[in-house]
Amino acid sequence: MADIEFFTSPIGLGHVTRDIAIVNHLDNISCNFVTGGGAAKILENLDFKVQDLYKAPQFVVENGSLKSPAKWLWRYFQYYKECKKISQKIIETKIPQLVVSDEDFA
Repeated sequence: MADIEFFTSPIGLGHVTRDIAIVNHLDNISCNFVTGGGAAKILENLDFKVQDLYKAPQFVVENGSLKSPAKWLWRYFQYYKECKKISQKIIETKIPQLVVSDEDFA
């Protein structure tokens, strides 16, 4: 049986729905998702193995515009660096046969 670590962006739900569709076509494969927030909840509700580890910065939108875009971008950059550390630790610890990354800057 193949072993996959599937890293999925928790921002929005497009990534996770696409990734579920992919995994549903894989037979005899053990898959563990690494994501966060709403994406993790969806995967848990569908009985997938999931680690809820990513904590993405929240968007604050007023009148159709992102409020404090520079501040949000800085938080996003910090979030990206933290996700990189998380994924590196998981890969080095579990040594999966395959790594799939459907994330920002994958």
